[in-house]
Amino acid sequence: MGSSGGYSSIIMIILMLVIFYLFLILPENKKKKKLNEMRSNLKVGDDIVTIGGMMGKVVHVTDDSVTFETSEDQVRIQVAKWAISTNARAEAQAAKEAQERKAAKQKAKEAKKEILVSEIPVVVTIATELRTAKDSSTYETLSIEAVGDEQKVYEQGTQMIMTASFMQLGRMFALSNILQGKDTTMTLDSAVVFFDMMDARMNESIYNFVDSAKNNYGVAYFIKDYMIRSMPFDTVQVAYDALTDRVKQSAPGLELKNAVEALAAVSIGGTAPDITLMTPDSTELSLSSLRGHYVLLDFWASWCGPCLREVPNVKAIYEKYHDKGFEIFGVSLDETAGPWKAAIKKNDMNWHHVSSLKGWECPVAKQYNVTGIPRMYIIDPEGKIIAQDLRGEELANFVAGLYE
Repeated sequence: MGSSGGYSSIIMIILMLVIFYLFLILPENKKKKKLNEMRSNLKVGDDIVTIGGMMGKVVHVTDDSVTFETSEDQVRIQVAKWAISTNARAEAQAAKEAQERKAAKQKAKEAKKEILVSEIPVVVTIATELRTAKDSSTYETLSIEAVGDEQKVYEQGTQMIMTASFMQLGRMFALSNILQGKDTTMTLDSAVVFFDMMDARMNESIYNFVDSAKNNYGVAYFIKDYMIRSMPFDTVQVAYDALTDRVKQSAPGLELKNAVEALAAVSIGGTAPDITLMTPDSTELSLSSLRGHYVLLDFWASWCGPCLREVPNVKAIYEKYHDKGFEIFGVSLDETAGPWKAAIKKNDMNWHHVSSLKGWECPVAKQYNVTGIPRMYIIDPEGKIIAQDLRGEELANFVAGLYE
């Protein structure tokens, strides 16, 4: 009963935090930003209203104040900019632009629908409709509707991806609150067990979905867009192998095959693709230059909290086994050199470091299918990947087994 209560409590906290942020904090911040922009853009001739309810037309503007003239007695009044609550001209323009954006967005939404075409016909209905906007203006839209098993499976897969993403967001919020002491209803270990159980149920649903749609082109997109990015290679390989020849030989099936082969190259048993990037000293360094050594390939960034929390453990391993030939090759996903270099110095990370300074657009990160950090690989002296995604005690024990 206590454990169940703890799970319910943490889920409620997650929901409350998300709702509080989305519906209170975020809108309020947007409102403040919009208000500040309005005050900064005040011009002579604008019709304004103060927070005290006075109305008038702006006749003079400085950096900090506004002078306006009342409409009836033409009295001029000077007030600080923060005292202005509305600008009629700006509001009218903003309302017009918002309506135009909404109409354009609605038109684009109704005119675009991704269609999968296969040997099983997909019925596509296209219709032109004339619609009326709130301001009574009319606009033409193109309505496209696609039906059929291929499209249905594709859309089911998309919904499943969204569900999995929300679950991971909930896990992140919950564990963060426990680590920061904001939630004391359950321990970190209990929360991890709970979310691992939820992940297991989600994975079971994914396996059943893929198995039930193995003769459908739509599932090839699901495996490529979600499973390859989020699941171990062995799981992806099993899902791909289960597909029928009809799906494997289709266009999406061939795309999936290429993606699976690329994933195999950066999974356990594959030969680690070479990396050549710039060091903090602006010299090139290649991963292949460390052949003959066991190497920990570590994708990280100075802004990544979990990465920095793992540094003490990685540093202890490096200091213990470096004299025996152990090397670390850190690839940073930072976008600027300053924070990257500062983090290396501050944390005494005295091993090899490189970066493209392109963040998530780093070509090496894409080649290694890095979708989250820290991401770690252990490479043997021949360049083969022998382990990946180990952390903490598990990482320390694995490296110890290489030398002891």
